[in-house]
Amino acid sequence: MPPRPALFYALGHDDPPAPVEIAGESFRLHEILKHDSWAATGIYDLASRRALYKFNRRQPILGIPMRWLGRRLAARERGFMERLAGIEGVPASLGIVSVAGRVLPHAVSRQVVPGHALAEGEPIDHLFFPTFRRLLAAVHARGVAHVDLHKRENILVDDGAGLA
Repeated sequence: MPPRPALFYALGHDDPPAPVEIAGESFRLHEILKHDSWAATGIYDLASRRALYKFNRRQPILGIPMRWLGRRLAARERGFMERLAGIEGVPASLGIVSVAGRVLPHAVSRQVVPGHALAEGEPIDHLFFPTFRRLLAAVHARGVAHVDLHKRENILVDDGAGLA
């Protein structure tokens, strides 16, 4: 099957950049999690830690520039991360993303949440849903809502949470 046209990918046919920097530390691309019309998301490694980077849309659509949209989506997400800072269970922002000293205004970074997507029929311990409800209440108390929780892949289960 031939590749889809570049306009269907946030970065066109480009992959996310291999090295990226945060606060002078250089992270290397480990794995691309997804690359769709809205964003390319990947896991990046530093010797001592991992980070998740999201590169929002910059690819034009039928000649119409879209870099403005990527910058706006990234600014919006950074704003949410600032509002949610300090809530246990919400990954912290890691700061401004740059490549070769150039800031990428369409990119955001945050800590990686170790875990896996909640699987259908997966046994979980009795504390999972009460803990999840408390987390959502804390998020909602800060005026933020996650509108994709109907998708299991958006509910992460901590690998060390004692699944039953």
